[in-house]
Amino acid sequence: MKTQKIIQYLNSIEFISNIKKINTSIKQDRGVNFLFTFSMDFQNKEEKFYIGFQSNFPLSKPIIFLETYNQFGFIPHIDPDGYVCYAHDEGLVLDFNNPKGIIKSSIERATLTLMDGIQGKNNDNFFNEFDNYLLANKYTKENILSFIEISKGVKKIGTYKLKDKMLLCESKNKLKQYNLKGLLNYNNEKLEELPPFLFAHIDSPIKPHDFDKKWYKNEFIDIIESRLSKVEKIELKRLMFNLKTTHIILHFQAPNLSNCLIGFNIKTKGLKKSLDPIEIDIYPISRIDLNYVNLRGGGFENINNKKVLLIGCGSVGGFIAHKLVKSGVANITLVDHDKFDLDNINRHILGLNSIDKIKVEALKEFIEDSVITLKISTINSKIEEAINTKKIKLKDYDLIISATGNPTVNLWLNDLIIKTCNKPLIITWVEPYGIGGHSILLNNQKKGCYRCLMDQKTNHNRAAFYSVGQSFIKSLTSCSSVFTPYGVLDAEESAINCVKLALSILLGNEKDNPIMSWKGDNKSFTDNNYILSQRYNLSHEDLYKEKYTYKNKRCLTCAKL
Repeated sequence: MKTQKIIQYLNSIEFISNIKKINTSIKQDRGVNFLFTFSMDFQNKEEKFYIGFQSNFPLSKPIIFLETYNQFGFIPHIDPDGYVCYAHDEGLVLDFNNPKGIIKSSIERATLTLMDGIQGKNNDNFFNEFDNYLLANKYTKENILSFIEISKGVKKIGTYKLKDKMLLCESKNKLKQYNLKGLLNYNNEKLEELPPFLFAHIDSPIKPHDFDKKWYKNEFIDIIESRLSKVEKIELKRLMFNLKTTHIILHFQAPNLSNCLIGFNIKTKGLKKSLDPIEIDIYPISRIDLNYVNLRGGGFENINNKKVLLIGCGSVGGFIAHKLVKSGVANITLVDHDKFDLDNINRHILGLNSIDKIKVEALKEFIEDSVITLKISTINSKIEEAINTKKIKLKDYDLIISATGNPTVNLWLNDLIIKTCNKPLIITWVEPYGIGGHSILLNNQKKGCYRCLMDQKTNHNRAAFYSVGQSFIKSLTSCSSVFTPYGVLDAEESAINCVKLALSILLGNEKDNPIMSWKGDNKSFTDNNYILSQRYNLSHEDLYKEKYTYKNKRCLTCAKL
Protein backbone atom coordinates (compact mmCIF):
# COMPACT_ATOMS: atom_id res chain seq x y z
CA MET A 1 0.00 0.00 0.00
CA LYS A 2 1.27 3.46 -0.88
CA THR A 3 2.35 5.95 1.76
CA GLN A 4 -0.22 8.57 0.78
CA LYS A 5 -3.05 6.08 1.17
CA ILE A 6 -1.89 5.16 4.69
CA ILE A 7 -1.63 8.86 5.62
CA GLN A 8 -5.15 9.35 4.31
CA TYR A 9 -6.45 6.57 6.56
CA LEU A 10 -4.55 7.89 9.60
CA ASN A 11 -5.88 11.43 9.07
CA SER A 12 -9.43 10.12 8.96
CA ILE A 13 -9.23 8.65 12.48
CA GLU A 14 -10.78 11.30 14.69
CA PHE A 15 -9.01 10.58 17.99
CA ILE A 16 -5.39 10.85 16.76
CA SER A 17 -3.49 13.94 15.53
CA ASN A 18 -0.05 15.36 14.63
CA ILE A 19 0.63 12.56 12.15
CA LYS A 20 4.14 12.65 10.70
CA LYS A 21 6.05 10.19 8.52
CA ILE A 22 9.51 9.45 9.93
CA ASN A 23 12.57 7.34 9.13
CA THR A 24 11.97 3.61 9.76
CA SER A 25 15.48 3.21 11.21
CA ILE A 26 14.14 4.51 14.53
CA LYS A 27 12.35 1.16 14.92
CA GLN A 28 14.44 -0.94 12.57
CA ASP A 29 14.04 -4.49 13.90
CA ARG A 30 10.32 -5.07 13.24
CA GLY A 31 10.25 -5.26 9.44
CA VAL A 32 8.49 -1.89 9.18
CA ASN A 33 8.40 -0.27 5.72
CA PHE A 34 6.42 2.84 6.73
CA LEU A 35 6.66 4.52 10.15
CA PHE A 36 4.64 7.42 11.54
CA THR A 37 4.29 9.28 14.81
CA PHE A 38 0.94 10.44 16.11
CA SER A 39 -0.46 12.05 19.24
CA MET A 40 -3.46 10.92 21.22
CA ASP A 41 -5.19 11.84 24.46
CA PHE A 42 -4.34 9.12 26.93
CA GLN A 43 -5.10 9.33 30.65
CA ASN A 44 -6.08 12.99 30.24
CA LYS A 45 -2.74 13.86 28.70
CA GLU A 46 -1.50 14.13 25.14
CA GLU A 47 0.97 11.30 24.53
CA LYS A 48 3.19 10.45 21.56
CA PHE A 49 3.04 7.04 19.87
CA TYR A 50 4.55 5.36 16.84
CA ILE A 51 2.70 3.24 14.29
CA GLY A 52 4.43 1.19 11.61
CA PHE A 53 3.23 -0.79 8.60
CA GLN A 54 4.80 -3.68 6.74
CA SER A 55 4.75 -3.76 2.95
CA ASN A 56 1.87 -6.26 2.85
CA PHE A 57 -0.53 -4.16 4.94
CA PRO A 58 -3.56 -4.68 5.21
CA LEU A 59 -2.70 -8.40 5.22
CA SER A 60 -0.67 -7.78 8.38
CA LYS A 61 -1.59 -5.78 11.45
CA PRO A 62 -0.10 -2.33 12.19
CA ILE A 63 2.83 -2.30 14.61
CA ILE A 64 2.48 0.12 17.50
CA PHE A 65 5.30 1.45 19.70
CA LEU A 66 5.74 3.70 22.69
CA GLU A 67 8.54 6.28 22.73
CA THR A 68 10.23 4.27 25.49
CA TYR A 69 9.27 0.92 27.01
CA ASN A 70 8.72 2.52 30.44
CA GLN A 71 6.73 5.49 29.16
CA PHE A 72 3.92 4.36 31.48
CA GLY A 73 6.05 2.35 33.89
CA PHE A 74 7.21 -1.25 33.61
CA ILE A 75 4.04 -3.03 32.46
CA PRO A 76 3.30 -6.31 30.64
CA HIS A 77 3.28 -6.68 26.86
CA ILE A 78 5.82 -3.92 26.19
CA ASP A 79 9.18 -4.89 24.69
CA PRO A 80 12.46 -2.98 25.23
CA ASP A 81 12.03 -1.11 21.92
CA GLY A 82 8.59 0.09 23.03
CA TYR A 83 6.71 -2.45 20.89
CA VAL A 84 3.17 -3.00 22.20
CA CYS A 85 2.06 -6.63 21.92
CA TYR A 86 -1.67 -6.00 21.64
CA ALA A 87 -2.59 -9.06 19.52
CA HIS A 88 -0.92 -12.33 18.47
CA ASP A 89 -0.63 -13.00 14.75
CA GLU A 90 -1.53 -16.66 15.13
CA GLY A 91 -5.24 -17.08 14.44
CA LEU A 92 -5.72 -13.35 13.82
CA VAL A 93 -8.22 -12.56 11.03
CA LEU A 94 -8.00 -9.08 9.50
CA ASP A 95 -10.72 -7.43 7.43
CA PHE A 96 -8.32 -6.49 4.64
CA ASN A 97 -11.14 -4.75 2.75
CA ASN A 98 -11.34 -2.20 5.56
CA PRO A 99 -7.77 -0.84 6.16
CA LYS A 100 -9.02 2.17 8.15
CA GLY A 101 -10.95 -0.16 10.44
CA ILE A 102 -7.83 -2.28 10.99
CA ILE A 103 -5.77 0.78 11.96
CA LYS A 104 -8.44 2.19 14.28
CA SER A 105 -9.11 -1.17 15.95
CA SER A 106 -5.36 -1.78 16.41
CA ILE A 107 -4.84 1.57 18.16
CA GLU A 108 -7.85 0.90 20.39
CA ARG A 109 -6.60 -2.57 21.30
CA ALA A 110 -3.11 -1.24 22.00
CA THR A 111 -4.47 1.45 24.35
CA LEU A 112 -6.60 -1.17 26.12
CA THR A 113 -3.47 -3.30 26.62
CA LEU A 114 -1.68 -0.28 28.10
CA MET A 115 -4.58 0.54 30.43
CA ASP A 116 -4.73 -3.06 31.67
CA GLY A 117 -1.02 -2.86 32.46
CA ILE A 118 -1.23 0.50 34.20
CA GLN A 119 -4.18 -0.69 36.32
CA GLY A 120 -2.51 -4.04 37.10
CA LYS A 121 -5.21 -6.10 35.43
CA ASN A 122 -2.78 -8.21 33.42
CA ASN A 123 0.05 -8.56 35.94
CA ASP A 124 -0.17 -12.36 35.67
CA ASN A 125 1.37 -12.00 32.22
CA PHE A 126 4.64 -10.93 33.85
CA PHE A 127 4.80 -14.48 35.23
CA ASN A 128 3.24 -16.25 32.22
CA GLU A 129 5.82 -14.68 29.90
CA PHE A 130 8.69 -14.69 32.39
CA ASP A 131 11.17 -16.27 29.96
CA ASN A 132 10.68 -13.47 27.41
CA TYR A 133 11.32 -10.76 30.01
CA LEU A 134 14.39 -12.59 31.26
CA LEU A 135 15.84 -12.85 27.75
CA ALA A 136 15.19 -9.14 27.15
CA ASN A 137 17.01 -8.03 30.31
CA LYS A 138 20.25 -6.35 29.23
CA TYR A 139 22.24 -8.04 32.00
CA THR A 140 21.16 -11.59 31.19
CA LYS A 141 24.01 -14.02 30.50
CA GLU A 142 24.21 -16.74 27.84
CA ASN A 143 21.34 -19.16 27.38
CA ILE A 144 21.60 -22.63 28.98
CA LEU A 145 19.96 -25.76 27.53
CA SER A 146 18.05 -27.80 30.10
CA PHE A 147 17.33 -31.53 29.99
CA ILE A 148 16.21 -31.45 33.62
CA GLU A 149 13.19 -33.44 34.73
CA ILE A 150 10.94 -30.92 36.48
CA SER A 151 10.16 -31.90 40.06
CA LYS A 152 9.64 -30.46 43.50
CA GLY A 153 12.26 -30.21 46.21
CA VAL A 154 16.02 -29.59 45.99
CA LYS A 155 18.50 -31.64 43.97
CA LYS A 156 21.91 -31.57 42.33
CA ILE A 157 22.07 -30.96 38.57
CA GLY A 158 25.04 -31.90 36.44
CA THR A 159 26.44 -29.10 34.27
CA TYR A 160 28.28 -29.87 31.04
CA LYS A 161 29.83 -27.94 28.18
CA LEU A 162 29.64 -29.04 24.56
CA LYS A 163 30.73 -26.84 21.65
CA ASP A 164 30.28 -23.59 23.61
CA LYS A 165 26.84 -24.68 24.83
CA MET A 166 26.13 -25.18 28.51
CA LEU A 167 23.88 -28.20 29.21
CA LEU A 168 22.00 -29.16 32.35
CA CYS A 169 20.93 -32.70 33.22
CA GLU A 170 20.68 -34.90 36.29
CA SER A 171 23.57 -37.08 35.07
CA LYS A 172 25.88 -37.58 32.11
CA ASN A 173 24.33 -40.98 31.38
CA LYS A 174 20.84 -39.49 31.22
CA LEU A 175 22.08 -36.66 29.01
CA LYS A 176 23.52 -39.16 26.53
CA GLN A 177 20.10 -40.76 26.14
CA TYR A 178 19.08 -37.65 24.22
CA ASN A 179 19.78 -37.22 20.52
CA LEU A 180 22.76 -34.92 21.02
CA LYS A 181 23.98 -35.68 17.51
CA GLY A 182 20.82 -34.24 16.01
CA LEU A 183 20.50 -31.42 18.52
CA LEU A 184 24.11 -30.27 18.76
CA ASN A 185 26.01 -32.20 16.09
CA TYR A 186 27.58 -34.32 18.83
CA ASN A 187 30.02 -36.99 17.62
CA ASN A 188 31.17 -38.56 20.88
CA GLU A 189 33.38 -35.63 21.82
CA LYS A 190 34.27 -35.32 25.47
CA LEU A 191 31.61 -33.58 27.55
CA GLU A 192 33.40 -31.07 29.77
CA GLU A 193 32.02 -31.25 33.30
CA LEU A 194 31.49 -27.88 35.02
CA PRO A 195 30.62 -27.01 38.63
CA PRO A 196 27.08 -28.27 39.26
CA PHE A 197 23.90 -26.26 39.60
CA LEU A 198 21.42 -26.89 42.40
CA PHE A 199 17.75 -27.13 41.46
CA ALA A 200 15.10 -25.79 43.83
CA HIS A 201 11.35 -25.58 43.27
CA ILE A 202 9.62 -22.54 44.75
CA ASP A 203 5.88 -22.38 45.40
CA SER A 204 5.13 -18.91 44.03
CA PRO A 205 6.35 -17.07 40.90
CA ILE A 206 9.00 -14.37 40.64
CA LYS A 207 8.27 -11.06 38.96
CA PRO A 208 10.82 -10.31 36.21
CA HIS A 209 13.11 -7.34 36.52
CA ASP A 210 12.88 -4.18 34.49
CA PHE A 211 14.90 -4.57 31.26
CA ASP A 212 17.61 -2.20 32.57
CA LYS A 213 17.78 -3.48 36.15
CA LYS A 214 20.48 -5.75 37.59
CA TRP A 215 19.90 -8.61 40.02
CA TYR A 216 21.50 -8.63 43.47
CA LYS A 217 22.29 -11.36 45.95
CA ASN A 218 20.19 -9.95 48.80
CA GLU A 219 17.00 -10.06 46.71
CA PHE A 220 17.83 -13.64 45.71
CA ILE A 221 18.15 -14.52 49.42
CA ASP A 222 14.76 -12.90 50.04
CA ILE A 223 13.25 -15.20 47.41
CA ILE A 224 14.79 -18.26 49.05
CA GLU A 225 13.73 -17.22 52.57
CA SER A 226 10.13 -16.54 51.58
CA ARG A 227 9.50 -19.39 49.16
CA LEU A 228 11.36 -22.46 50.43
CA SER A 229 10.39 -24.56 53.41
CA LYS A 230 12.73 -24.89 56.38
CA VAL A 231 13.72 -28.40 55.31
CA GLU A 232 14.39 -27.26 51.73
CA LYS A 233 16.54 -24.33 52.90
CA ILE A 234 18.63 -26.66 55.06
CA GLU A 235 19.10 -29.06 52.14
CA LEU A 236 20.02 -26.24 49.75
CA LYS A 237 22.62 -24.86 52.15
CA ARG A 238 24.02 -28.35 52.78
CA LEU A 239 24.47 -29.05 49.07
CA MET A 240 25.96 -25.62 48.44
CA PHE A 241 28.55 -26.26 51.15
CA ASN A 242 29.34 -29.87 50.18
CA LEU A 243 29.52 -29.23 46.43
CA LYS A 244 31.18 -25.82 46.78
CA THR A 245 28.82 -24.29 44.24
CA THR A 246 27.19 -20.88 43.92
CA HIS A 247 25.06 -21.87 40.91
CA ILE A 248 21.34 -22.32 41.56
CA ILE A 249 18.28 -22.89 39.38
CA LEU A 250 14.87 -21.80 40.62
CA HIS A 251 11.73 -23.35 39.19
CA PHE A 252 8.19 -22.08 39.57
CA GLN A 253 4.85 -22.59 37.91
CA ALA A 254 3.23 -19.55 36.35
CA PRO A 255 -0.52 -18.79 36.65
CA ASN A 256 -1.09 -20.33 33.20
CA LEU A 257 0.62 -23.52 34.54
CA SER A 258 3.72 -23.12 32.37
CA ASN A 259 7.00 -24.10 34.03
CA CYS A 260 9.61 -21.36 34.36
CA LEU A 261 13.31 -21.81 35.07
CA ILE A 262 15.92 -19.19 35.91
CA GLY A 263 19.58 -19.78 36.62
CA PHE A 264 21.66 -17.77 39.11
CA ASN A 265 25.30 -17.51 39.94
CA ILE A 266 25.27 -15.76 43.30
CA LYS A 267 29.11 -15.58 43.15
CA THR A 268 29.84 -15.65 46.89
CA LYS A 269 29.37 -18.63 49.18
CA GLY A 270 26.49 -18.99 51.58
CA LEU A 271 23.05 -17.40 51.84
CA LYS A 272 23.75 -14.61 54.29
CA LYS A 273 22.82 -11.07 53.37
CA SER A 274 25.58 -8.53 52.91
CA LEU A 275 25.70 -4.84 53.75
CA ASP A 276 27.10 -3.99 50.32
CA PRO A 277 25.11 -4.83 47.17
CA ILE A 278 26.54 -7.85 45.34
CA GLU A 279 25.64 -8.14 41.69
CA ILE A 280 24.79 -11.67 40.59
CA ASP A 281 24.54 -13.33 37.17
CA ILE A 282 21.26 -14.57 35.73
CA TYR A 283 20.85 -17.16 33.00
CA PRO A 284 17.82 -17.81 30.78
CA ILE A 285 17.16 -21.53 30.52
CA SER A 286 15.67 -23.19 27.43
CA ARG A 287 13.89 -26.45 28.15
CA ILE A 288 14.40 -29.27 25.69
CA ASP A 289 13.61 -32.12 28.06
CA LEU A 290 11.32 -34.85 26.76
CA ASN A 291 8.20 -33.83 28.68
CA TYR A 292 8.44 -30.22 27.50
CA VAL A 293 9.00 -31.14 23.86
CA ASN A 294 6.14 -33.64 23.90
CA LEU A 295 3.68 -31.17 25.39
CA ARG A 296 4.83 -28.32 23.16
CA GLY A 297 4.49 -30.47 20.06
CA GLY A 298 1.20 -32.15 20.90
CA GLY A 299 2.72 -35.34 22.29
CA PHE A 300 1.92 -37.09 25.55
CA GLU A 301 4.29 -36.88 28.50
CA ASN A 302 3.05 -40.01 30.28
CA ILE A 303 3.79 -42.54 27.52
CA ASN A 304 7.53 -42.00 27.11
CA ASN A 305 8.23 -44.97 29.38
CA LYS A 306 5.98 -47.34 27.42
CA LYS A 307 7.53 -50.09 25.27
CA VAL A 308 6.04 -50.83 21.86
CA LEU A 309 6.82 -53.74 19.53
CA LEU A 310 6.12 -52.94 15.86
CA ILE A 311 6.03 -55.92 13.51
CA GLY A 312 6.28 -54.96 9.84
CA CYS A 313 8.05 -51.83 8.62
CA GLY A 314 6.54 -51.48 5.17
CA SER A 315 4.56 -48.48 3.96
CA VAL A 316 1.99 -48.60 6.77
CA GLY A 317 4.48 -49.69 9.44
CA GLY A 318 6.95 -46.95 8.53
CA PHE A 319 4.36 -44.24 9.08
CA ILE A 320 3.20 -45.92 12.31
CA ALA A 321 6.72 -45.92 13.73
CA HIS A 322 7.25 -42.25 12.87
CA LYS A 323 3.91 -41.10 14.28
CA LEU A 324 4.34 -43.14 17.46
CA VAL A 325 7.66 -41.51 18.33
CA LYS A 326 6.35 -38.05 17.38
CA SER A 327 3.48 -38.67 19.80
CA GLY A 328 5.87 -39.37 22.66
CA VAL A 329 6.66 -43.10 22.56
CA ALA A 330 10.38 -43.29 23.33
CA ASN A 331 11.04 -47.03 23.42
CA ILE A 332 10.21 -49.03 20.31
CA THR A 333 11.40 -52.30 18.76
CA LEU A 334 11.17 -52.69 14.98
CA VAL A 335 10.86 -56.13 13.36
CA ASP A 336 11.07 -56.79 9.62
CA HIS A 337 13.08 -59.21 7.48
CA ASP A 338 13.23 -57.18 4.23
CA LYS A 339 15.53 -54.68 2.63
CA PHE A 340 14.16 -51.38 1.40
CA ASP A 341 13.99 -51.36 -2.39
CA LEU A 342 12.98 -48.97 -5.14
CA ASP A 343 9.54 -50.57 -5.52
CA ASN A 344 8.61 -49.15 -2.11
CA ILE A 345 9.73 -45.60 -2.76
CA ASN A 346 6.47 -43.80 -3.57
CA ARG A 347 4.39 -45.01 -0.65
CA HIS A 348 6.98 -45.33 2.11
CA ILE A 349 8.22 -42.69 4.53
CA LEU A 350 11.83 -43.60 3.62
CA GLY A 351 13.56 -42.08 0.60
CA LEU A 352 16.19 -42.79 -2.03
CA ASN A 353 19.06 -42.70 0.48
CA SER A 354 17.61 -45.86 2.08
CA ILE A 355 17.60 -48.03 -1.06
CA ASP A 356 19.14 -51.50 -0.49
CA LYS A 357 19.49 -50.90 3.25
CA ILE A 358 18.03 -53.28 5.80
CA LYS A 359 14.58 -51.82 6.33
CA VAL A 360 14.58 -51.77 10.13
CA GLU A 361 18.01 -50.13 10.23
CA ALA A 362 17.05 -47.51 7.64
CA LEU A 363 13.84 -46.72 9.51
CA LYS A 364 15.72 -46.49 12.80
CA GLU A 365 18.21 -44.03 11.29
CA PHE A 366 15.40 -41.92 9.83
CA ILE A 367 13.42 -41.77 13.07
CA GLU A 368 16.42 -41.05 15.26
CA ASP A 369 16.97 -37.87 13.24
CA SER A 370 13.38 -36.83 13.95
CA VAL A 371 13.15 -36.68 17.75
CA ILE A 372 15.23 -35.56 20.71
CA THR A 373 15.33 -38.84 22.64
CA LEU A 374 14.55 -42.38 21.66
CA LYS A 375 15.54 -45.96 22.29
CA ILE A 376 15.08 -48.03 19.14
CA SER A 377 15.90 -51.71 18.91
CA THR A 378 15.87 -53.51 15.58
CA ILE A 379 15.44 -57.16 14.63
CA ASN A 380 16.08 -58.06 11.00
CA SER A 381 14.03 -61.23 10.99
CA LYS A 382 10.58 -62.62 10.39
CA ILE A 383 8.49 -62.31 13.54
CA GLU A 384 7.96 -66.07 13.93
CA GLU A 385 11.73 -66.63 13.80
CA ALA A 386 12.36 -63.83 16.28
CA ILE A 387 9.87 -65.31 18.74
CA ASN A 388 10.99 -68.93 18.28
CA THR A 389 14.66 -68.03 18.75
CA LYS A 390 13.74 -65.85 21.76
CA LYS A 391 15.11 -62.65 20.24
CA ILE A 392 11.80 -61.20 21.41
CA LYS A 393 9.87 -61.77 24.61
CA LEU A 394 6.33 -60.55 23.99
CA LYS A 395 5.68 -60.06 27.70
CA ASP A 396 8.31 -57.27 27.78
CA TYR A 397 6.09 -54.87 25.82
CA ASP A 398 3.17 -52.66 26.79
CA LEU A 399 1.71 -52.87 23.28
CA ILE A 400 2.32 -55.00 20.20
CA ILE A 401 1.38 -53.80 16.70
CA SER A 402 1.31 -55.95 13.59
CA ALA A 403 1.46 -54.05 10.29
CA THR A 404 2.63 -56.99 8.17
CA GLY A 405 -0.42 -56.96 5.90
CA ASN A 406 -0.16 -60.77 5.96
CA PRO A 407 -3.43 -62.35 7.20
CA THR A 408 -1.80 -65.72 7.93
CA VAL A 409 0.89 -64.15 10.13
CA ASN A 410 -1.76 -61.97 11.74
CA LEU A 411 -3.92 -64.99 12.61
CA TRP A 412 -0.87 -66.77 14.04
CA LEU A 413 0.01 -63.75 16.18
CA ASN A 414 -3.63 -63.38 17.22
CA ASP A 415 -3.82 -66.93 18.54
CA LEU A 416 -0.34 -66.96 20.07
CA ILE A 417 -0.73 -63.72 22.01
CA ILE A 418 -4.21 -64.52 23.31
CA LYS A 419 -3.08 -67.94 24.52
CA THR A 420 0.36 -67.09 25.92
CA CYS A 421 0.73 -63.38 26.58
CA ASN A 422 -1.36 -60.93 28.57
CA LYS A 423 -0.48 -57.97 26.32
CA PRO A 424 -2.68 -55.98 23.93
CA LEU A 425 -2.17 -56.43 20.19
CA ILE A 426 -3.28 -54.17 17.34
CA ILE A 427 -3.49 -55.68 13.86
CA THR A 428 -3.72 -53.07 11.12
CA TRP A 429 -4.08 -53.28 7.35
CA VAL A 430 -5.01 -51.20 4.31
CA GLU A 431 -7.41 -52.31 1.59
CA PRO A 432 -6.78 -52.32 -2.19
CA TYR A 433 -7.07 -49.10 -4.16
CA GLY A 434 -7.40 -47.13 -0.92
CA ILE A 435 -11.08 -47.99 -0.35
CA GLY A 436 -10.31 -48.10 3.36
CA GLY A 437 -8.33 -49.58 6.18
CA HIS A 438 -8.76 -51.15 9.60
CA SER A 439 -7.10 -51.51 12.99
CA ILE A 440 -8.41 -54.11 15.41
CA LEU A 441 -7.42 -54.32 19.06
CA LEU A 442 -7.35 -57.63 20.87
CA ASN A 443 -6.32 -58.99 24.25
CA ASN A 444 -7.28 -55.73 25.93
CA GLN A 445 -10.13 -57.70 27.42
CA LYS A 446 -11.24 -61.27 26.73
CA LYS A 447 -13.82 -61.17 23.93
CA GLY A 448 -13.11 -60.00 20.39
CA CYS A 449 -10.12 -60.80 18.18
CA TYR A 450 -8.85 -60.90 14.60
CA ARG A 451 -10.13 -64.45 14.07
CA CYS A 452 -13.65 -63.24 14.91
CA LEU A 453 -13.56 -61.39 11.58
CA MET A 454 -12.74 -64.48 9.51
CA ASP A 455 -15.44 -66.52 7.81
CA GLN A 456 -14.63 -70.11 8.76
CA LYS A 457 -15.52 -71.46 5.31
CA THR A 458 -14.06 -68.86 2.95
CA ASN A 459 -11.47 -67.13 5.19
CA HIS A 460 -12.95 -63.86 3.93
CA ASN A 461 -12.47 -60.97 6.34
CA ARG A 462 -15.94 -59.78 7.33
CA ALA A 463 -14.60 -56.26 8.04
CA ALA A 464 -13.56 -55.87 4.40
CA PHE A 465 -15.01 -53.20 2.16
CA TYR A 466 -14.79 -55.55 -0.85
CA SER A 467 -16.96 -58.55 -1.62
CA VAL A 468 -15.76 -62.13 -1.25
CA GLY A 469 -13.98 -64.03 -4.02
CA GLN A 470 -11.87 -61.27 -5.61
CA SER A 471 -8.11 -61.02 -6.09
CA PHE A 472 -6.27 -57.69 -6.12
CA ILE A 473 -2.67 -58.80 -6.51
CA LYS A 474 -0.78 -56.93 -9.24
CA SER A 475 2.59 -57.45 -10.91
CA LEU A 476 4.40 -55.09 -13.27
CA THR A 477 7.34 -57.41 -14.00
CA SER A 478 7.28 -60.93 -12.57
CA CYS A 479 5.84 -63.05 -9.80
CA SER A 480 8.63 -61.92 -7.51
CA SER A 481 7.35 -58.36 -7.44
CA VAL A 482 3.61 -58.73 -6.77
CA PHE A 483 1.85 -56.05 -4.74
CA THR A 484 -1.54 -54.83 -3.59
CA PRO A 485 -2.38 -51.46 -5.18
CA TYR A 486 -2.79 -48.50 -2.86
CA GLY A 487 -1.04 -45.16 -2.45
CA VAL A 488 0.96 -43.22 0.12
CA LEU A 489 -2.09 -41.34 1.41
CA ASP A 490 -3.87 -44.65 2.05
CA ALA A 491 -0.84 -46.00 3.93
CA GLU A 492 -0.63 -42.84 6.01
CA GLU A 493 -4.37 -42.80 6.73
CA SER A 494 -4.17 -46.38 7.98
CA ALA A 495 -1.17 -45.46 10.13
CA ILE A 496 -3.04 -42.53 11.67
CA ASN A 497 -6.02 -44.81 12.37
CA CYS A 498 -3.70 -47.32 14.05
CA VAL A 499 -1.71 -44.79 16.09
CA LYS A 500 -4.86 -43.15 17.45
CA LEU A 501 -5.96 -46.55 18.71
CA ALA A 502 -2.48 -47.26 20.07
CA LEU A 503 -2.44 -44.01 22.03
CA SER A 504 -5.85 -44.74 23.52
CA ILE A 505 -4.39 -48.01 24.85
CA LEU A 506 -1.14 -46.54 26.14
CA LEU A 507 -3.03 -43.73 27.88
CA GLY A 508 -5.47 -46.21 29.44
CA ASN A 509 -8.53 -44.78 27.72
CA GLU A 510 -9.70 -47.81 25.73
CA LYS A 511 -11.19 -50.61 27.87
CA ASP A 512 -12.54 -52.97 25.19
CA ASN A 513 -11.47 -54.54 21.87
CA PRO A 514 -12.74 -52.30 19.04
CA ILE A 515 -12.19 -52.44 15.31
CA MET A 516 -11.58 -48.95 13.95
CA SER A 517 -12.27 -48.59 10.23
CA TRP A 518 -11.83 -45.70 7.82
CA LYS A 519 -13.29 -45.38 4.32
CA GLY A 520 -11.61 -43.93 1.25
CA ASP A 521 -12.75 -43.10 -2.26
CA ASN A 522 -13.96 -46.08 -4.32
CA LYS A 523 -13.58 -44.69 -7.89
CA SER A 524 -10.33 -46.48 -8.84
CA PHE A 525 -11.67 -49.66 -7.26
CA THR A 526 -14.95 -49.68 -9.17
CA ASP A 527 -13.29 -48.42 -12.38
CA ASN A 528 -11.33 -51.67 -12.31
CA ASN A 529 -14.64 -53.59 -12.13
CA TYR A 530 -14.26 -54.72 -8.54
CA ILE A 531 -17.29 -55.13 -6.28
CA LEU A 532 -17.73 -53.37 -2.92
CA SER A 533 -19.14 -55.11 0.14
CA GLN A 534 -22.29 -54.06 1.92
CA ARG A 535 -20.15 -52.87 4.83
CA TYR A 536 -18.67 -50.17 2.62
CA ASN A 537 -22.13 -48.60 2.40
CA LEU A 538 -22.15 -47.90 6.14
CA SER A 539 -21.53 -44.28 7.11
CA HIS A 540 -18.49 -43.28 9.15
CA GLU A 541 -20.83 -42.78 12.12
CA ASP A 542 -22.30 -46.28 11.74
CA LEU A 543 -18.87 -47.86 11.44
CA TYR A 544 -17.89 -46.17 14.69
CA LYS A 545 -21.08 -47.26 16.45
CA GLU A 546 -20.50 -50.87 15.40
CA LYS A 547 -16.86 -51.03 16.51
CA TYR A 548 -17.61 -53.70 19.14
CA THR A 549 -20.33 -55.66 17.32
CA TYR A 550 -17.99 -57.81 15.22
CA LYS A 551 -17.33 -60.25 18.09
CA ASN A 552 -18.08 -63.85 17.15
CA LYS A 553 -19.59 -65.95 19.91
CA ARG A 554 -18.32 -69.09 18.12
CA CYS A 555 -14.77 -67.81 17.56
CA LEU A 556 -12.30 -70.67 17.84
CA THR A 557 -9.79 -68.45 19.66
CA CYS A 558 -11.60 -66.12 22.05
CA ALA A 559 -15.17 -67.48 22.47
CA LYS A 560 -14.31 -69.71 25.44
CA LEU A 561 -12.18 -67.18 27.30
